[in-house]
Amino acid sequence: MRVYFAVLKRVRGNELNQKVSVAEVFWELRKVERIRKPGGKEAFAQIPKRAWEIVDVFSEALPMA
Repeated sequence: MRVYFAVLKRVRGNELNQKVSVAEVFWELRKVERIRKPGGKEAFAQIPKRAWEIVDVFSEALPMA
């Protein structure tokens, strides 16, 4: 419940509540895949366009973003 309302607060604070719901935030960020390359270096496998829009608002959700 805390996470839900923290996301809702951030969405409303950035005036995105007309464009994206909390469920959509979770759905889109779920699609982001992080892979570990040989040598231990991490990278993103793929980030859909819609997820990039959300990452701009929730940059701490993806530490490598």
